[in-house]
Order: sequence, then C-alpha cells, then structure tokens
Amino acid sequence: MSNKSVVLRRIKQPSMAKAIRQYCVACGGGQPVEVRDCVLTRCPLFPYRFGCNPKSAENRLRKHYHVEFLE
Repeated sequence: MSNKSVVLRRIKQPSMAKAIRQYCVACGGGQPVEVRDCVLTRCPLFPYRFGCNPKSAENRLRKHYHVEFLE
C-alpha cells in the first residue's frame, strides 16, 4: 500500500449518484459526454462515475490509496 491518501465524505442520502453525476457534468463544462471521456483519475469522485456502487469504489480505491472517511 502506498502513502497516498484520499478522503471521502460519508453520505447517507440515496441521491449520492445523482449528486456526483451533476458535479462531474459541471466539471466537464456542462457537457455530459465529458464525464465518459474524463481522464482526471486523481479526482476523488472518479471511481464513482456512472452510478458505481460506493462500496465497490471504496474497495477499488483501497488497492492504491489509504482511504479515510469524514464523519
């Protein structure tokens, strides 16, 4: 495991995927196609794109980062 770290906020609302999608679209200049073409792998939201299950994203992140949670 590396010494890289990522901090995630625990969100209890079921609309987390929609919120992430909105953020990604806004980051891509309002163009939804830019979400699929995104190459910003350092973005902590990158693994959550496309409605990905947050737990599986957490498991994937743990392979490369130390994952911390904000309560």
